[in-house]
Amino acid sequence: MLLPLHLPRRHRRPLLFPPGLLALAWLLWLGCVALPQMRGMGRERVMQLTLAPLQIPYYGVLGTNLIGKEPYFSSLELAAFRPWQEVRFTGNLWNDYFSFQQAQTTVQQLRANPDHDRGLRIQFEPQATYSSLVKLFDLFEVENVKRYWLDIRHSPTTLYTFTTKPSGVSYEDVPAFTCGVSAEQSHSVPTPTVWERLAKSLALLHEPDWRNSTLLLLLMALLSVVRLRWRAG
Repeated sequence: MLLPLHLPRRHRRPLLFPPGLLALAWLLWLGCVALPQMRGMGRERVMQLTLAPLQIPYYGVLGTNLIGKEPYFSSLELAAFRPWQEVRFTGNLWNDYFSFQQAQTTVQQLRANPDHDRGLRIQFEPQATYSSLVKLFDLFEVENVKRYWLDIRHSPTTLYTFTTKPSGVSYEDVPAFTCGVSAEQSHSVPTPTVWERLAKSLALLHEPDWRNSTLLLLLMALLSVVRLRWRAG
């Protein structure tokens, strides 16, 4: 007697995500996280530079423009302000190379000895390239130089940086404490709450680098919920 042979059936479960969606999410993660960390693909940076206006109007009591005060020193005021070490960029390849090396050495000296009234004046001839100015701004960023300004009012265009000798502290400036008098306590910074930290973390997802990825992931989650509701209904 022959017994019937039941062939095994393969039970197919419905997928939670559409086919290929997880692979798409993996490629999205690979493009947003893994590739920028690979060698040779550094993150681009943008530095915002705020320049003083060419002329600041001064409004008197009557509200009329009486005089125009320019936020730039004259040549005599600059000479009396600091002893300057000058570097000049002319647009010549070799000259600009050695000028940059000289500027880099001077900036490092100013940073190593900031307790003196000294300064560096970098002038750009009309034939100088824009890349030279960008390299100097990058040098200031690397060396953590905070006190500088770019003079575009006078010709040639000049970049200044300087250090200031600290003023001496006299005994009259030091507060005296007597019995029964306490010093003012500095207010401590309040610790952010859990909700504040969570809101700060969620705000990072709205940055331009992650905005499109976040919207795509939210769209994928919404499609999955709609698919589950459609199957359940």
